[in-house]
Amino acid sequence: MWPLRPAGRALFLSLLFALSPLPAQAQTPNAWINEIHYDNAGGDTDEVVEVVIEDAGSVALDRFQVLHYNGADGNSDAAAPVPLDAFAPGATAGGFSLYSYNYTNNGETLQNGTEALALCFDGNDDGTFETLVSSGGTDQFLSYEGTLTGTSGDGCAGGETSTPIGADESTPPPVGESVQLEGSGTAYTDFTWTGPLASTTGTPSAGQTLSGSVTITVDDDGPADYASIQTAIDAAGPGATIQVLEGFYAESVTVDKQLTLEGPNAGTPGDATRGSEATIEGQVVISASDVVFDGFDVAPPPATSNATAEALRVGTAPDDVVVTNTVVRDFEESGLPPWEGLGGIVAFGGNSGDAIDDVTIADNKVQNLDGRDTKGGAAGISVQGHVDGATVTGNTVANVGMDATTWAFGIVVRGTDNHGQTPTGVDASGNDVSAVQSAPATSTVGVGFGFEDGAAGTTTVAGNSFSNTELQVEDKTAALDLDALLADNTFDRAVVVRNANGNVKDESGVQRIYSPISPAVAAAAPGETVEVHGGTYAETVTVDKALTLQDASTPTVDAFEVAADNVTIDGFTITGGTVGGETAGIFVQSNTSGHTFSANNLGGPGSGTGLRVRSGVSGTEITENNISGWAVGVAADAPGQNVQVADNCISGNTTAGVQSSGGQILTATGNYWGASSGPSGD
Repeated sequence: MWPLRPAGRALFLSLLFALSPLPAQAQTPNAWINEIHYDNAGGDTDEVVEVVIEDAGSVALDRFQVLHYNGADGNSDAAAPVPLDAFAPGATAGGFSLYSYNYTNNGETLQNGTEALALCFDGNDDGTFETLVSSGGTDQFLSYEGTLTGTSGDGCAGGETSTPIGADESTPPPVGESVQLEGSGTAYTDFTWTGPLASTTGTPSAGQTLSGSVTITVDDDGPADYASIQTAIDAAGPGATIQVLEGFYAESVTVDKQLTLEGPNAGTPGDATRGSEATIEGQVVISASDVVFDGFDVAPPPATSNATAEALRVGTAPDDVVVTNTVVRDFEESGLPPWEGLGGIVAFGGNSGDAIDDVTIADNKVQNLDGRDTKGGAAGISVQGHVDGATVTGNTVANVGMDATTWAFGIVVRGTDNHGQTPTGVDASGNDVSAVQSAPATSTVGVGFGFEDGAAGTTTVAGNSFSNTELQVEDKTAALDLDALLADNTFDRAVVVRNANGNVKDESGVQRIYSPISPAVAAAAPGETVEVHGGTYAETVTVDKALTLQDASTPTVDAFEVAADNVTIDGFTITGGTVGGETAGIFVQSNTSGHTFSANNLGGPGSGTGLRVRSGVSGTEITENNISGWAVGVAADAPGQNVQVADNCISGNTTAGVQSSGGQILTATGNYWGASSGPSGD
C-alpha cells in the first residue's frame, strides 16, 4: 500500500470519523419545576414542590430527583434527595403529568431566604445525575430570594449558578398559597413565575395551559414502536397520540388514560370509501376522559357474557370522549344469559353519581349485529344511564337484529331501570338507520330510534334518515314531539295514529311512528285517524274498525280490505293486491256501510277490480278518485243501496268502468269515463 500523503491522511481520518458510530445520546425528557411553597404566616404548613413532565409514561420516575441547596453555604441535602417516584401523582393535561412532594408532611422543610432547588435526571440510567435542562434551554437549578452557586462536586448542580425565578414568599403569604408558573405552551420558557397565589398543587395553575403531544406507532408486523395496541396504551403517557397501522390485532383494548388513538382511516367516515383497516378483533372499552378513538375497524368475536356483549363501550363515567370514523361490524352472540343484549357502540353511564359528560359518537358505521334468538336483543348505538351530553351524529347503522331477536334498535336512548338514572342532553342528528328487525310476535319490534327514558326536553332528533325498520320511532315516555320528528327527519315510510283531538296517540304511555300501516290500524281505536306519510307500503291493509286512513303525502299501498262500518280511505295511490281470492285495490266486505273513498289514485295491473263492493254494502261514497288499468273500475254486488260513484275519472279499464249486478242500487254521476260510450265501454 502506498504511503498516504498528509492531505490524504487527513481525508482518510475525516472519513473514518464520519463513518464511525457516535455514542448514543440519552434523550432528555421535557420536565420542569412548576410550583413552590416554602414559607407562610404562622408555622410551616404544606411546604411543597411540584414537577411537570411531558409523556411521563415513557421514562421511569426514579430517574428524576429533586435536590435542595442551602443559600448560606451552597451545600445540598445530597444525603436526602427526593426521587420523583416518591412524589404524589396529580392531574394530566395536554400530554403533561404533574407530581408533587409535601416536605412538611414528610417531616422535612424548605428554608426561607435565598435557597435553590435542582431537578436532576439520570440521563444514562447509570446512577449519575445531572441538572436537567428543560425544553427551551433553562437549567432546572432554580432559586428564590436571590442567586446562589452550588458547592463544587456537591450533587447534580455542584459548581452551577442558580437561575432566580423572580417570584418569592419573602413576605409570608397565608396558608394555601404558593409561587407558580402561568402561561400557555409546551416548554418551561413559555411560562412566567408569579404569586403568591392560591395553590393548585397537583393541577395546572389557574393561569396555566399545558399543551403538548407525543406520537407512538403500532404495527402488527413491524416496524413500529409496538406490535400491540394495548401494550402501546400501557406504555404511553397521558396526552400521547397512538397511531395504529393497518393490520389485524387479535386483542381486546382498554383505554384507561387520556389518549388519542388513530387508525389508518382517521378522518374518513365509516360509510365512505376507506383504505386498508386496522382491525381490532376484540372488544374496545374506553374508561378515561379526554380520549379520541378515530379511524378503526372493530370486529369482536361472538359475545359469551355480559362483559363482552358490547363491541365498543364508553363507560365508568369518563368525560369528553370522541368515537369517530370507526366501523363496528359482524358482531353476534354465543350463549349470552337471558335478557342480555348485544351493543355496537354503547355509552353507558350506569348508576353512578358521576355522569359521562359530553360523549361524541360521530361518522361511524355499525352493521351486522345479528342479535339472538333468546330473550335479549341488539342495539346499533346506545346511550344509556347517567349520561349528561351525548352527540350522536353522522353515523350509519344497518342490519341490526334478525327475525328471532326479541328487540332491536338502530339508535336507542334509555335509562337503567333498576336505578333510575337517565340520559340528558342527547343530540341524535344526521344519522342513517336502516334494516332493523326483530321477532314480529314481541311487543317491541325492530325500532329505528328508540327513546325509552331520558330528558325529552333536552333531546334532539333531527336530520336523520330511517328506512326498512319495523317501527321508525318508539317513544316510551310519550314526551317527545313526534310531529316535530316527522317534519325534521326523513322516512321511507311513516305512519302515526291521531286521536280525536288530532294529536299523536298516547298508547298507554308510548308514542310510535310506524313503518307498515297494518300495526297502526291495530293500535288505533274506532273513530281515530291513521295518518300515512309518503312511501311505498307493500301490504294489503285490513281495516276492521271505524277509522279514517288519511294520506300526508300520497303514499302507495297494494290494497285495502274494508271489514267494518264507517271507514274512510283518502289520498292513496293503490296498485292492487289479492283480497278474498280476487285482485282488487279496495275490497269492501259485505253488509258494511258508511264508507267514504275519495281522492285516491287506483292504478291497476290490467286485471281485477279497482274498487270492489260486495253485497249488502250501503251508504258509501266513491268520489274524486282516479280509477284506471283494471278489468273493471268499480264493481258492486246486490243487494245494497245508496252507493254513490261521483266526480271520479274512470278510464282505461278493459271490461267496464262501473259494473253493477243483481239489482245493486248504485248511482254514477259526474264521472269522466275517458270515452263517449260511457262506463261500460271505455
